[in-house]
Amino acid sequence: MNKLMSRDGKLFGKISIIDLAIVGLVLLVFLGITLRQMRTEQDVELVQDTPIHYIVEISNVRHWWTGYNVRPGDQVFSSNTQVGTVTAITYEPYITTALTAHGVLQAEVPDRYIVRIHVEARATVDDGRVLVSHSIPMGAGNAMVPFSTRYASFSGRILELDYEQ
Repeated sequence: MNKLMSRDGKLFGKISIIDLAIVGLVLLVFLGITLRQMRTEQDVELVQDTPIHYIVEISNVRHWWTGYNVRPGDQVFSSNTQVGTVTAITYEPYITTALTAHGVLQAEVPDRYIVRIHVEARATVDDGRVLVSHSIPMGAGNAMVPFSTRYASFSGRILELDYEQ
């Protein structure tokens, strides 16, 4: 072999390549941990106890279901954790789309509604991420989120989420 590496796998005849790789890996891990810990309090924009307002939308609901089971003032829960208080409920007709011989037809479905439940809560806001009760992430989107009140359980999507920045 050449002078760079000896027959027994040592670099310059003194240092094992495996030992060198282990030392390098340990140094990289140490550097990563050190850089992560160097984040100062100024870098973290943690705003605790921020008032938020969000709207939960539930589609294809019978009017009597929400009228009797969800009311303003009710506590709202998700994953057995309180995530706010109902402040208002709005309704609009549920419209379905059907493909017919004459094309696409949209029509109101009798006794079915889109229900929007307005909820107010207090949350921790960290760099745009909203945590209600310090553990339940909240964000507007298409994902269905399970909710419950004292008398009802339902899944809805968070249509809007507002807070002071």
